[in-house]
Amino acid sequence: MDLIKERLYYTIGEVSSLLNINPSTIRYWEKQFQMLKPSKRTGTSKRKFDICDIQTIFKIKTLLKDDKRSIRDARIQLQNWKPDEGFEVFKKAVEESNRPEVHISKERYSEIKTKFSEIRNLLRKIK
Repeated sequence: MDLIKERLYYTIGEVSSLLNINPSTIRYWEKQFQMLKPSKRTGTSKRKFDICDIQTIFKIKTLLKDDKRSIRDARIQLQNWKPDEGFEVFKKAVEESNRPEVHISKERYSEIKTKFSEIRNLLRKIK
């Protein structure tokens, strides 16, 4: 799923997919963070989130998951925070946060570096 600026609202499923968070986590965070309330509910009580809501959820995710803060610390951090980043900056941050992390050992890194050096030397000989 991709963020589209022209859309007014996103479902909880779309938000969870976009931010790689379970819908149940979002519902739990709604109970823990007063500032996180869906912008709109449909007649069937389905949650609808706008871009500011999604920015808030992303900020909470960053504080809890990436920065490893407690819910209490995250609440304190969010007291004066407002979702005001430009749309393109926010979109880029979401895309970057969804990239998989690559972890390799020093030994494996050395092997890869050696292979690249060998390939580079072979390519120079071809020229």
